[in-house]
Amino acid sequence: MKRFVAILAMLSSMSGSACSPSSRAIDVAGLTEASMNFDQEGVDPFLRSLSQSVSSGFSADQARDLAAAIDALPVEKAGNWEYQVTINGESERLVVVAFKDDIDAPDLTFYSSPRLATSIQEKFESFAQAQGW
Repeated sequence: MKRFVAILAMLSSMSGSACSPSSRAIDVAGLTEASMNFDQEGVDPFLRSLSQSVSSGFSADQARDLAAAIDALPVEKAGNWEYQVTINGESERLVVVAFKDDIDAPDLTFYSSPRLATSIQEKFESFAQAQGW
């Protein structure tokens, strides 16, 4: 019975790994940063929009789940998530770090290749303008 419970616990922890914040920092050495402060209600629409920019590895469902995980972060806590995404046929790392210094305004930082980070920063700016921020 103990073995069965241990296997279930292991499978459970593996199944949500992309959605659960990592308890330790993810190495982002060599990656380029794009960051912005968000109103919480803007996180989900932005992440869903971002999911449309990648061929695979970060779906609209994953974007929704990530937005919910970021919303659930306690104030003064950070979470980080890593995705292996495909863009233009190339596989790239996408690391998302969220920090909540205010209950309704998380800071989001994305780490990835220079090309993807530049694209994300442009999307940030366009999204902020559309929101009137």
